[in-house]
Amino acid sequence: MFRTALDSFCLLRKEVGLVQAISIAWELQCHLRRGEPWQSLFPVIDSREQASRDQAGPAILLYTILRSRIGKDRALEITKTIIQIGALHFLKKIVPTFNKKSYQSLSADEQKGKMMGLVEKFPNVTLGTVETSDEQFRFEVTECAFVRLARATGAPELAPLFCAADGAYFQQSLPQVIFERPTTLAENSQPCHFQFRWRESTPERM
Repeated sequence: MFRTALDSFCLLRKEVGLVQAISIAWELQCHLRRGEPWQSLFPVIDSREQASRDQAGPAILLYTILRSRIGKDRALEITKTIIQIGALHFLKKIVPTFNKKSYQSLSADEQKGKMMGLVEKFPNVTLGTVETSDEQFRFEVTECAFVRLARATGAPELAPLFCAADGAYFQQSLPQVIFERPTTLAENSQPCHFQFRWRESTPERM
């Protein structure tokens, strides 16, 4: 969390200058202390909902503040990068290194259990079908709290940015796999289909 906040502030300082970056950070913290942007939503019902709000809330508030100060287009551009920063630090902690040889040594049940265990670390998703084989693995997300929360707080344009951040991480950080996601809840209003398949020739990575 600290590293995400620090990297985000450094980017903000670069984009809008030190004085305005400090002012924005202060305003953001004031809004968070007042429980924004969730006052009009239903009470938190479980730890997964709380974790989803904790992750999405600062980005939604930052975008709202930036939009009022520098306009929608530039606010979206900066917020997109900051969402990617947060996703990078979060996913580095929870996504294991994918090793083709060790994965293929697992039984079918073990492969499926490995994938389900990974997806369940994401507090914001409701998991649908999971399919695994030696050559590929897929899972379906039928509901995403980030999409729901962005829309509920009047910032639906942020929903695709959360999706894009996950996709960018998988594409850049998993050299052994080819990642595809033909549909998303944010952009297509269809379940997110995460698809991974092994490259034919890949560097070993432990």
